[in-house]
This record gives sequence, structure tokens and C-alpha cells, in this order.
Amino acid sequence: MLDSSEIRSASSSPVRRHHVLRLRYVERLTIQSISYELDMSERQVYRDLRQGEEDLTTILQSWYMEEMDEPSPGDSEKSELVTLEIEQLKTEFQTIDIKGLIYSARSSIDQLLSIRNVNVVIQAPPEPVLVSTDPVVAKHVLINLLSSAVQRSDGNTLRLLLRSTDDRTVLSLHFTQKYEEHESLLNEITTEILYRLQWEILQNSVQDSTHTLELSFGKNIPTVLVVDDFEGLSQLLKRYLARYRCYVLAAADGASGLSMAREIQPDAIILDVMMPNMDGWEVLQRLRNHPDTRHITVIICSVFDDPGLARALGASSFLSKPVKREDIIQALRQEHIL
Repeated sequence: MLDSSEIRSASSSPVRRHHVLRLRYVERLTIQSISYELDMSERQVYRDLRQGEEDLTTILQSWYMEEMDEPSPGDSEKSELVTLEIEQLKTEFQTIDIKGLIYSARSSIDQLLSIRNVNVVIQAPPEPVLVSTDPVVAKHVLINLLSSAVQRSDGNTLRLLLRSTDDRTVLSLHFTQKYEEHESLLNEITTEILYRLQWEILQNSVQDSTHTLELSFGKNIPTVLVVDDFEGLSQLLKRYLARYRCYVLAAADGASGLSMAREIQPDAIILDVMMPNMDGWEVLQRLRNHPDTRHITVIICSVFDDPGLARALGASSFLSKPVKREDIIQALRQEHIL
């Protein structure tokens, strides 16, 4: 019905607004991903999303014809300000160690913990727990949740449990809350920001005065490391993979690529051959000879058409430059990265 002539607007196409609504609320893409998908600015995506929501509201109201109480001007203005604030919130996703971010958020409320005489116990794996999120926004959310939990706590201990499997990473918060507290730990604003971060609320409940909140950071996102002295390749691959849950990192030379491969443990490496100081063939052999990197999928991407040598040295596949979008996606799918 969004394509009906009755609700056409001069500001944007109903068909485009329909696509924006579908990508946002059905496929659950981020604003940035929708911008890439539809080849339009993020500002226009926000405008179409808001107009599409208004159109949808008009349709629903015409169906049900129910009288609703108008919110007071104060509530309306506050709601609009909150909506604008969240819409202007720009998220820049990075692959980070969420464990380090949790400890940083805990340190930010040290003074409050001292005043309330509350201790935060964190249980986490010894190794880094990598997730894709916006570190600035994520830290503010964690600070807000911890602060709210501390001020509602009726005990002296909050427990945070971080667990990661091959499939997903989950953070659990447990504390004993005051009996008179009945409101949810998550308000409307925090819930919307969690949605923007693509975090899933697995549990938010109170049982026998123990409040439990479980957040999932989603399925663990594959990381692709691009080792190429030409920065444009990594930017090109980021555009190619924008609609996929995949994080692209870049190394400008062979030495940096080897170091990042050992530290980050990417799911795949896309490796150029012709680089200064250390060429791709030497990088590939070093990757295959080191116990920490020999298991990593390596895809050679070069102007030199020599797939036989690439496979002989241990590469999983070979792509010729200039690389096409469908070729890189097919190669990553064959290696079960996408």
C-alpha cells in the first residue's frame, strides 16, 4: 500500500520509502548498510525512513479508525528530541575486544561503586573477545547499564559473565535489586541504541529479586584482512562486502600483514603479490610456515595470472586484478567465510 497514489509525497518516491522500511525493519540492516545498498546518502535514508513510518501510520490509522489521546506538548517535544538525537547518532563499526571495553566501562563508574559500596565481578575468557560494534556508543551503553544496575542494587555485588562460542558472544549481568524497583533496566532510548548496535536482548527479567540481563553481540563476524600496498583495494572490498556481516581490515605491507595476522587471527587474508620490501609470495610462505597462521585462508589477488604457483605455495584460491565484486564474494563463499 505504500505505493498508493493517495500517499505520494513530492519529497521522495513511495517505492524507495518502501525499500528503506523493508531493509531497516525486515532485513534489519543498519542505516550505513542501507545507504550502500540503495546508493543514497545516510541523511536521505533517515528522511525516507521517517516519511515511510508516517505513511505506514496513516495506513494503519485508516484501517482501525481508533481515537487516540493526543500526547501533551511536553511529552511530544521530548519524544521528538529523543528521536532526533538517536537519528543523528552515527555508528562506526570496528572489530574490537569487547572484554577490554567492559573493563573500561567498569572503571568509569569507580566513584559510584565506592559511594554505593558495590563491587563488580567480571568473569571473561583470558583471550581477547572480538566483536564488531561502535566502541564509543557501546561504551556509553555499558556505562549506563552498569550505573543503573548499581543504583538499583540491594546487595554489594554485581556479576558480569562474558562467554564466547564459535557462534556468538553473550554478556550476562546479574544483581539483586531493591524490592520496590519494578521498572525494566532498559528504557526506550537504551533499547533503541542497542538495536542500532545490532545487539540482541536475550533476557531481561527479575526472579526472586535477582535481575538478569543477557545481551548477545550477534553471531561472531568474520574478519577479512587485506594485505596490499594500494589502499584503494581495501576500500573497494569494504564497498563490495557492505551488505554482508563481514569486517575488512587493511595492512599496507607484508610485514604489517604478518603481524596483524598473528595478532587478530582473521578468517581470511586477501594478499597482493607485488609489494615493496616483502612480496606476497614470501608473505604467503611465512604464513604457512608459522603455527599461528598456517590455518588461515589466503586468497591471492594479483595482476600476475599464476594460480598454479599460488596453490603450490598454500593459497586457497586466486583472483586476477582488477577484481570483480561477484568473484570476491564467490571466493569467500567457497571458503565458508560468507
